[in-house]
Amino acid sequence: MSFWEKGYLATAGAVLFAGCVYAYLIWQRSLAAGALVAPDAVSFVTYVIVIVVLSALAFILFASRAATNPESADDVVDGYDERDKLIGHMANAKAHHVTSFGLYMALLAFIVHGSGNILFYTALGALAIGEIAMCLLRVYFYNRAI
Repeated sequence: MSFWEKGYLATAGAVLFAGCVYAYLIWQRSLAAGALVAPDAVSFVTYVIVIVVLSALAFILFASRAATNPESADDVVDGYDERDKLIGHMANAKAHHVTSFGLYMALLAFIVHGSGNILFYTALGALAIGEIAMCLLRVYFYNRAI
């Protein structure tokens, strides 16, 4: 598995982990309040910071391990080549369809329920699912003959 594949899997795992923790916290607060709680800046910023830090640490860890291994050091040093760019474009295009569908469903949920809280949480979930899809599609396209 290449450096980029490991990094994208780690990013997908970070988004999934942070999303599950964030959803659990919102669920617990909503149970205590008896209704869906409004989003607050502190928990949202913490959610974003956790994703960024976990992804960055994973890429740093994989880069340092690849740098000490002479066989895989070329993956990190060479960076992106034309195949990587093609894979990125293909994965982004398909993942944007997933994100768009999720955002349209979030808007539909807002129209049906009329709650801005539902709109925020479903849109955030759609963005997280789209990011996970993008990472997993990149790994899929790396392992598929293009």
